[in-house]
Amino acid sequence: RGRRVPLMKPGDKVPLDRIHADQHFTQPPPRFTEAALVKALEEYGVGRPSTYASIIQTLLFRKYTEMEGRSFRPTDVGRAVSNFLSSHFTRYVDYDFTAKLEDELDSVAAGEEDWIPLMEKFWGPFKQLVDEKSESVDRTEATGARELGTDPKSGKPVSVRLGRYGPFAQIGTKDDEDKPKFASLRTGQSMHTITLEEALELFKLPRTLGKAECGLCIAHLAF
Repeated sequence: RGRRVPLMKPGDKVPLDRIHADQHFTQPPPRFTEAALVKALEEYGVGRPSTYASIIQTLLFRKYTEMEGRSFRPTDVGRAVSNFLSSHFTRYVDYDFTAKLEDELDSVAAGEEDWIPLMEKFWGPFKQLVDEKSESVDRTEATGARELGTDPKSGKPVSVRLGRYGPFAQIGTKDDEDKPKFASLRTGQSMHTITLEEALELFKLPRTLGKAECGLCIAHLAF
């Protein structure tokens, strides 16, 4: 039998021998390695052994993810694309939809099904959805824009988003009388974790770049 512990009453003191301090750190789910990703694709019925390598190459080539050791780490581009597709093209990124389409394509390859009706059944609704989203969705949503706060000097909003050449910070909006200011994020910074203070640092000039070869002068960026 276990020792019976009497119930505490209001005002009672807790004996020291009944206090236990246990430390626990919550760990995020482990990231995918190539082997783990292939195993997950097999379980969901997505892709085929002949296409697994090209799927992984596409993730890396389009910079949706980067390798961190042996694991995949999602990039800002990957997060923005994933969030946008999940929000507006939910059906087409669903595992079951993809797996079913894979089976139908296998039937086409085996000569059991005609490819033209299959593609018409897919393309019609998809094209209609694309046209609807082109009219109704704000284009800034596709950039994964995130507002960080207000610039204390100008009083204008500070935001981060994806651009043609990668993630950047912005002070102001396109509707302002003055043109917005832009600054690219530094290596290692993410638009999903950068703070307002870190973003404002990107706009500070002159900026120290390092020492010249003579070791006496400090180079500054001041334009």
